[in-house]
Amino acid sequence: MKRLILIICLIPIICKAQPGHAPEKLLLEIPKVKIMVLGTFHFDDSGLDDHKNEKPLAMMSAEKQKEIQEIVDQLIRFKPDKIALEFKTLLQPRIDSLYNDYGSGKFQLGKNEIYQLGFRVGEKLGHDKVYGVDANPRWYDFILNMEEQEYENYKNALISKLAIEKPHTRELYPLYQQYYKIKDSLLHVVPLRDYFLKVNSEESIKANHGIYLVDSFKLGIGSDDEDERYFGADMRTAWYNRNLRIFQNIQRILDAGDERVLLIIGYGHLPIIKHCIEYSPEFEWVELSEYLK
Repeated sequence: MKRLILIICLIPIICKAQPGHAPEKLLLEIPKVKIMVLGTFHFDDSGLDDHKNEKPLAMMSAEKQKEIQEIVDQLIRFKPDKIALEFKTLLQPRIDSLYNDYGSGKFQLGKNEIYQLGFRVGEKLGHDKVYGVDANPRWYDFILNMEEQEYENYKNALISKLAIEKPHTRELYPLYQQYYKIKDSLLHVVPLRDYFLKVNSEESIKANHGIYLVDSFKLGIGSDDEDERYFGADMRTAWYNRNLRIFQNIQRILDAGDERVLLIIGYGHLPIIKHCIEYSPEFEWVELSEYLK
């Protein structure tokens, strides 16, 4: 009883020693770099993504070039100190050369969003360079060491096994295929600005990430073998790893005094990148809709 009375008496002292009862406030005092992300489709699809647009847009047409320029004019209002783009860091010297040639009128912009958006925004703002932040993922060794055909055979065997043991696990995949077809069709009926606002919305960001957690993610369910059991999850780990490396590359390009970063990247990266930005005490997520009016 005396111990209980002592604890009750100490409560006001403990509370007084912790102002506002919110130690998290210490982290809120850290200066934050604002990051605005434009999640985009690939203007000049290289065919490397799992999902491919069946009917690409004529990005070099007069109509689309006008829409792109309007978007660029709106993006520059953010006034970023750095422009981060989806190309590998090893390609930086090559991109530097092309960017310098563009500034001197020796390079005509290609279809890729790196050129159409990144180069244009950088040139408008007078930046000396744009920065590549993409990275190759790290795979688990047992997957990495497989020959391509061996990997395909292994994966197909697990797909067949999953279809027999848990046929209901593939019910969502057709829905996602339909979802992407509907979303792709929007490209041909709405202006680019409206499309970007749609795919960068919170609703769309959540929906896009779902496909990474169904279908092939479940490969190995039901197996007793340790590697085989988690094959789907381990395979997807590479996607998460790639995005974490991209986030680290964003950190790498920052210099003292930088306050704003514009990241232009495929919209599939948005969920993980946004998670990193929002949970990092060093950064602040800026909604694209604040500037893309």
